[in-house]
Amino acid sequence: MKSSSLPVLPHHPPRKEIEKNGAGSTKSVPWEYTKHPGEMIQNLKERGYKICCLELTDKSIHYNDVNISEFPLCLVIGNEINGVIKRSDGACDLAIEIPMYGIKQSLNVAVAYGIAVFELARIWRSGIII
Repeated sequence: MKSSSLPVLPHHPPRKEIEKNGAGSTKSVPWEYTKHPGEMIQNLKERGYKICCLELTDKSIHYNDVNISEFPLCLVIGNEINGVIKRSDGACDLAIEIPMYGIKQSLNVAVAYGIAVFELARIWRSGIII
């Protein structure tokens, strides 16, 4: 069954704007584009990944409170306007938030991604025995 319930924006590599701003990261960081993110999420779940959305919800936890038992995980990030839309956050096993103080409760997606991935990588490394 094809899942087309999740919208996909046409802003994905290869695009000259992404290549310029990404400084070549699309060549060094594995990535995959899909027209059917619902199917991709289901596939990842079947392979043992937890689906984690970076979104302020009534059930989200602070990004630094993620437990090593939640790994491996797939981080789902929305855009600056709509965040992770309601149809996709239901597919998530957990939601994390970056605590913010003040009136504005929003970060640029690239900044939010960088903060979250830095902390998730620290948590992941803390569980690896060297």
